[in-house]
Amino acid sequence: MKNKLIYLLFLSIILSGCSKKSTRIIENDSNINEKIISNISSENISDDKSSIKSNNIQKNSSKKTENKANEDQKEDLNILTDSGSYSAVLIDNSKADPRFGFIDHVKFEDGYLIFTGVLNYNENINEGSGDTVLDRGEYKFKLDDNVKLFARSGLADPMYMDQEEFLDYVNKCMGNGLEFIINVEDSLAKEIIIAS
Repeated sequence: MKNKLIYLLFLSIILSGCSKKSTRIIENDSNINEKIISNISSENISDDKSSIKSNNIQKNSSKKTENKANEDQKEDLNILTDSGSYSAVLIDNSKADPRFGFIDHVKFEDGYLIFTGVLNYNENINEGSGDTVLDRGEYKFKLDDNVKLFARSGLADPMYMDQEEFLDYVNKCMGNGLEFIINVEDSLAKEIIIAS
């Protein structure tokens, strides 16, 4: 009887180690054997369940981190950081020449200027329009803490504004053909200008 018990115990350990499923050996006259085998199998099952549960938590956590990184990467794709001058014309897009850009919408949000439309880009800030035209879309410019928002015309002194005043002025000038300029240095918008 003792040998049978040892044999069954040994067999149950081998079977439970080889399979993730619970194996239960029942001997007619031996309740003790059944309890021992059942306990061994249930310990293996609970260990398997906890390891599966922790693996699922780790997988879900890494998926969330991956998704967040992908969202951040997508969001960063439209942030313009190259130094130079970005410009567009305040004109109805049906009359606009795409080479010079045009504006659909402008707003300030969370430390960014958000621009929707077509932009012209020139690496040299002092040369005006360049040869590079960015496709129609939404673009963001990270604002410098000391960004200058102003309107300039000919020899007159620049008219400096805060963000709200500047947006009001943009809306008043919409359609009149003035130039909208964003000068970027060190990845930040340093000046945003409406110029005639």
